[in-house]
Amino acid sequence: MGISLSIGIGFGISANEAGTHARVALRKSKEAGGNTCFIVREDQTLIGPLEMADSMHKVLPPVDAELMRKAEEAGMTSAYLSKLLSQMARYGKYEYKVHDLAFLLEITVRSAHRLLLLWIDNGLVEISGMEKAPKGRPRQIFRFSFLVDLAL
Repeated sequence: MGISLSIGIGFGISANEAGTHARVALRKSKEAGGNTCFIVREDQTLIGPLEMADSMHKVLPPVDAELMRKAEEAGMTSAYLSKLLSQMARYGKYEYKVHDLAFLLEITVRSAHRLLLLWIDNGLVEISGMEKAPKGRPRQIFRFSFLVDLAL
């Protein structure tokens, strides 16, 4: 039939940024001759070309509805949950210091502390250790226990 399919997928912190990334990915797909897909992630890294004929090797399970409900009840927004799941999937990371978590979630350190206390109270997070700092107090390391359970 002579049809060529070009797909561009974009992710971003905002809808505008995701749209911009999708247009960049679509342009790359067209430049590659069609019948391909490119993805531009939040950090502007490019994935592709993904061939249309490739079969899927692994189907990732959807996030458990019970986990989503528990997270919402603990005050964890879907955006925060998504960022944490993304970091776990990409880097196998499920332990954070408060400054790292604040950077990931794009919030202040004070807000990260407040949320961590709330999540600890609701059983989503536990203190897994301490890191000795050259100056000042030791830094706590927080383990997102529900992420550990998902990784197993």
